[in-house]
Amino acid sequence: MPRKSRPLTRLMPHAATGIARLQRRAMKLATTSATQTAAAHAKTLKTAASKSTAAKAGTGAVPASPRKRRVGGPVAGATKAGSAALNPGALSASPLQRSVRRGVPAVASAATGTWMAGAFSTPPMQGELIGRLDYFVYLPSSRPAAGLPLIVMLHGCSQSASDLAAGTRMNRLAEREGFAVLYPQQSRGAQSHRCWRWFQPEAGVGAAEADAIANLADSVTQQYRLDPERRYVAGMSAGAGMAALVALRHAHRFAAVAMHSGAVVGAASSTSAGLSTMRRGTLRDPLTLLAGVLGANTRPGRLEDDAALPALILQGMRDPVVAPRNAEQLTKQFLHVNGMDNETPLTTELAVATPDAYRRLDYRRGNKTVVRGCENAQLAHAWAGGDAAQR
Repeated sequence: MPRKSRPLTRLMPHAATGIARLQRRAMKLATTSATQTAAAHAKTLKTAASKSTAAKAGTGAVPASPRKRRVGGPVAGATKAGSAALNPGALSASPLQRSVRRGVPAVASAATGTWMAGAFSTPPMQGELIGRLDYFVYLPSSRPAAGLPLIVMLHGCSQSASDLAAGTRMNRLAEREGFAVLYPQQSRGAQSHRCWRWFQPEAGVGAAEADAIANLADSVTQQYRLDPERRYVAGMSAGAGMAALVALRHAHRFAAVAMHSGAVVGAASSTSAGLSTMRRGTLRDPLTLLAGVLGANTRPGRLEDDAALPALILQGMRDPVVAPRNAEQLTKQFLHVNGMDNETPLTTELAVATPDAYRRLDYRRGNKTVVRGCENAQLAHAWAGGDAAQR
């Protein structure tokens, strides 16, 4: 049975309600200011690019193979389990090694649910001797976990899962709205600055990372009996690049994707090319770049009303790290994937003449928004609606 799409507005209730507070509450996605984040991100890729040139080696890729399945949510029963271990037979190719219940760190959330750490076994990726993907799961205490939706959140360069949780306040939102959150964390062994390797989307690098993230989402969904029809993937900056790759390669395993300050998909094949893409977008037709990253079940025109891939694309128009042109090109790509190339958006100007002013562009099929773009006039490289107190 093909997965039925969910309304885009359900993908990120935080984005839907928090966008009106963008500039005032925007923050750097980690523990530094937005300006420091921008400089760190650029420096990270410059450093990696120079090392890559000297060693004549690349840095990483992104895709993964999609399959039809429902999409899920929070971790069932985890709030009452001292520790949880996945049934080894659930995913023999990528078994969950451990899942440990911990108190929620203050830096990760002001919420009251359960914060658990785990390690997921994967095939070794480039730069690794032993394949392993660390992750954290947040389960709300406000309701039973079984049947809840799941949002997979992907951090940016030089960030950790806790940084992302604190900066986005996603756990607090999960507590209020009732969903689980999965935070995969890039290994320093795979990438010294913890960048997801969206800028090298070939097998064994970025593709392998995307596969691992999708398989991890499957495992957590099965382990905690989450709702597989309501599973979403989102990311900031490098995390947005990886979120796009995960969704495009696994379109039938995720109900929607959200990309905040992400680069156009498929334009880069190295760290230096990644840096260039972030700064300028691509000079090529963005639609021609999709062929190398789409999964077998993700083909333009094949995603009908009951199996669309809704996308939310957010961009600060004063972003010094990722040029706004990228958001325009990402929009074209996701319209194409959904067979909506010629659609004209419904444009709405909101919070006009305030520091929070933004433009919302809705591309609709019938009465459903399939692709939504949000352009904030004052926002730099920071999570819209994030916690400004976290620096």
